[in-house]
Amino acid sequence: MDITGEAVTQLRERIKANLNGLLSVEKERREVKENELVFIGIAAIADYHWCAMGSLFKNKEIEPKSFGAYLEDSPELSSGLAI
Repeated sequence: MDITGEAVTQLRERIKANLNGLLSVEKERREVKENELVFIGIAAIADYHWCAMGSLFKNKEIEPKSFGAYLEDSPELSSGLAI
C-alpha cells in the first residue's frame, strides 16, 4: 500500500474509533437520551413490516454507521467537528 493509502486507512480507523464518542456528543447536543435512536438506516426500517423488533435491533447496531454517513453528507458539520 502506498503512503496515501496508508494515510486514508489510518484516518478511517481514527474516525471509526471516535464515531461512538461523536455520536454521544451529537445526541447530547440534540438533547436526546443516549439509548434513543436518532440516525437510522432506510434498509433496516424497510424490514419493519417483516419484524419490528429486528428492525429496531438492526438500527441500534448500525446507528454509528448511519451517523458517519450523516457526517460525510454534511461537510459544514464534519468540518466543525474537526474530522
